[in-house]
Amino acid sequence: MRGVLSIVASTVGMYLVVFFMPTFLVRVLHLPTSLSWMAGCVSGATMMVMCLVSGLLADRMRARKPMALASIALTTLLIYPAIALMTTHTGVPLAP
Repeated sequence: MRGVLSIVASTVGMYLVVFFMPTFLVRVLHLPTSLSWMAGCVSGATMMVMCLVSGLLADRMRARKPMALASIALTTLLIYPAIALMTTHTGVPLAP
């Protein structure tokens, strides 16, 4: 059961960042669709690179469980502040 919960926690974080955030940007914050697609691509690329880095770190560590739990805890703790930050600062200086 613990393995299922850890998979669910990491999957929910990934879906929030990759799929929900672009929709949130367009429907709630009324930002351009191209910007939301760019945000999805950047988050996907970042996750791809960080998966490689965290995989290398996990291979070097003896105890992988603390690293996995820290990742889940950080994702859980940072999702709400990220959404709050996006709703208070909706201007994007790089967008046309």
